Amino acid sequence: MKKFLLLCLVCLMATSAWASHPLRSGFYLNAKAGAMRVDMDTPSQKGDDVPFVMAIALGGRIRHFRIEAEYSFGTRAKMKDYSQEMEIVSGQLYFDIPFKSAVRPFVNGGFGRHETRITQGKEKETRKGSVWNLGGGVTWNVSNAVNIDLGYRYIETGDFKTRSGTVESQNHLVYIGWRYVF
Repeated sequence: MKKFLLLCLVCLMATSAWASHPLRSGFYLNAKAGAMRVDMDTPSQKGDDVPFVMAIALGGRIRHFRIEAEYSFGTRAKMKDYSQEMEIVSGQLYFDIPFKSAVRPFVNGGFGRHETRITQGKEKETRKGSVWNLGGGVTWNVSNAVNIDLGYRYIETGDFKTRSGTVESQNHLVYIGWRYVF
């Protein structure tokens, strides 16, 4: 984890140095990392866990709107004899609230598909379905090409029907993102 954070810091400093000239295209690459609180309610137990989540996205910006295609995955969320691991492919729409400042708030929403691997005791199942999210945060424009996002998302995957009953899951993601505009 410490090596990953150090690598992110080195990449941020290197791209800040490369980004001294204005870039105009509006297309960008976005990498995010964060922690997601997963509240799980199974037929036999109730609890939560905080797995690590990473995401990568390609997007474009037109005035105050950003649209991106995102792939995210998380480490295993565990609770006694139950665990789940999730991958999400989604489309995200952002609205950057116009302020004449280097730090601007944004709101976002998205929808897509998820694949969740569930382990309950010795049983393993995979569930696929729709996912939607709503969130917000702030963007810091470090330079014309480098932006840092700090945000929150509520992610709804719906209930999972397993062999032993229905599992309800609530997901709250807090993340930091690094965006490089080409």
